[in-house]
Amino acid sequence: QNCSNNFCLPKKVVSTSEDPGTGSDNAPTQAHLLALLTHQASWSTLTSCLTHLLKPDKISELNPTAVLDFIWACEHIPKIWQGREKRTQEVEQKEVVLSLTSSQISSVVDLILEEVLLVAEKKSLDETSLSQLPTIMKNRVDLLLSCVCDDLDRVITVISHLQNVFGQSSGLKSRCIISLATNLYLQFPYIQCWLQEDSALLSELMSSNAVQSQMDVISHRLISSLGHVNPGNKTQSRMYDANIACRKMAAHHPVIFLRQLPLIGAILSGQTQFTSREMRHTNRFLLFTHVLGLLELLQPHVFSPEYAGLVDILDSYFSLLQIHGEEKALGPQVLKLVLILQNFLTHDPQRALPLLQKQLGLLSNLTLVYPDMFELKALLTSLTLPRQSEVRQTLKDDFKYNILPDAVSNASSYTAAQLVPFMRRFDKSSSEDLLSALQDLDEMSKRKVEILMHFESQLRSLMMSPNDQCRGTAFSLIMRALRQNPRKAENFLASFMDCLGSESPDIVTSALKNLAEFTALCQEEAAGLLQKAFTVGIKMSLDSSSYISEALHMLNLHSTTVE
Repeated sequence: QNCSNNFCLPKKVVSTSEDPGTGSDNAPTQAHLLALLTHQASWSTLTSCLTHLLKPDKISELNPTAVLDFIWACEHIPKIWQGREKRTQEVEQKEVVLSLTSSQISSVVDLILEEVLLVAEKKSLDETSLSQLPTIMKNRVDLLLSCVCDDLDRVITVISHLQNVFGQSSGLKSRCIISLATNLYLQFPYIQCWLQEDSALLSELMSSNAVQSQMDVISHRLISSLGHVNPGNKTQSRMYDANIACRKMAAHHPVIFLRQLPLIGAILSGQTQFTSREMRHTNRFLLFTHVLGLLELLQPHVFSPEYAGLVDILDSYFSLLQIHGEEKALGPQVLKLVLILQNFLTHDPQRALPLLQKQLGLLSNLTLVYPDMFELKALLTSLTLPRQSEVRQTLKDDFKYNILPDAVSNASSYTAAQLVPFMRRFDKSSSEDLLSALQDLDEMSKRKVEILMHFESQLRSLMMSPNDQCRGTAFSLIMRALRQNPRKAENFLASFMDCLGSESPDIVTSALKNLAEFTALCQEEAAGLLQKAFTVGIKMSLDSSSYISEALHMLNLHSTTVE
């Protein structure tokens, strides 16, 4: 006899009282009913069941494990895939099977959270056992990903729903939401764009070492490529490209990149036991320079004790200075390292003080090599004069009022009185005067790159300059600034697109010459940039293919085999 509305069997399937994660006597019956429903019912019946079960007001009445099992079974019904060609493609396109609505996907999220809470309660998990959460929900995350199917609108729906639920949750449920959001972040790092800057969920979002993602694979390959040192210009070029890709990831996804700190420490370990000539010839000095720039960019996140590997990295730099510290050419790197150490001391004195006090002899010797380095003397003074307890308390008090800047900006180094006279030089219309101002800015930025950020508007306007030298110097300075802080790339996107769309072949060519590096630093808009370059090449009969190929090479550097 047929049940009314075809919901009799589904109701039996999802209303069993079996606890999730157990093997009670009801399990075979439920499995049999589930198989009977998915194999014998028509597709219209199944979709009607899904529509009925995923109503928001029904969630509290249902067994979350049974409903989620039913959803998984509907996605894997053999009849759907029978007769289909199963040839494996290089890039597999995911197919939407259930076509769930935004409301239904939100219900799936609620069911996953309810199931995890039930399992946690049964296993008596508390907030000290949170490391098990990613393992518990791993299969359900895979189910959610198959429902989302890489669709941007569905991803936004899930993130918005999690953000709303998180604001109304506390205790174990809030930790479950963070764990689920972390899993999604590792699959779709761009979701941080849809989390409000003041969102509690964004501030709590942090990666678990128990979860791996494709981004971990990419970052591992990029760092490995950066650390593969050999003699020759070819190696320098590869390391340069890898460094740009690493800086881009470190600037936009520091949480993921910081998972690779132990790898960086392992790469640097043992690299200093060579003569200065060998270090320079094999590009090992270049490796230490690039890694130091990454540490600078990762501040202040890199100082958090949850990320292992920082001490090993610093030990490698101390070894470098112990053996090669008398090399005057290392002066800029020594200054950067001293500033990082000072920030480390300010951010976490309890970890930094014991480490740095062991290096007092080394730091004292460096003051003889660099007697004019005020920052080094200040660091040494803070380590030697006050008692350790007083230093800790003073630094803690200072840190309350002196939050470390995001990235490596040091805008306070320049006052308006210093900058205004220099900015006025860019108001002149003479190409000679503009070129002179650009050349002076070039020299200044070699010592302190952050000064370029004060001249964003001037540099953007000079990207369209009819004078080749002015335009070329402007592009060079812009790329230098963006390499230092990739977060600023979007500020120059519109101007770069205008250059590609210019009627002047010279301006277009200048943009194309910088296409590869700019695309790597502004990957979010890579498709639009490459499409524009391709269209311009056809329209103006320019050979843009080589520039596009170079850009694609940099974007896919993580898949290139290091020779």
